Amino acid sequence: MDPTGPDLVAHGQLHPSGSLLPASLPSTLTVMCGTARGILQLQNGRIVVEEEDGSTVEVVPQDFERMGGRGATKKWKQSIRVANLPPGQSMTLGEWLAARGLEIRANLIT
Repeated sequence: MDPTGPDLVAHGQLHPSGSLLPASLPSTLTVMCGTARGILQLQNGRIVVEEEDGSTVEVVPQDFERMGGRGATKKWKQSIRVANLPPGQSMTLGEWLAARGLEIRANLIT
């Protein structure tokens, strides 16, 4: 786990979670990458993954990509996908963030 992982900074009204996310956004998003599933915490940009023993670990997107077996691509915005979409729909995390006006730049999500 990378302790210098991304922090989330967004412009707009305070989210009910207390972060600076726009109020229209959820505070979490279920994501998947290869064999890995997790919950992206939008307030800090980290992904919570449940381990086989039932414990949880927070990882940065690059580590989540490796956990899912896709670390060689090194394009986590394309490798990580939004889960729980209606049948026939598919969206990368990068597409989801861009559609909501969020951008990830060098350890910041703005």
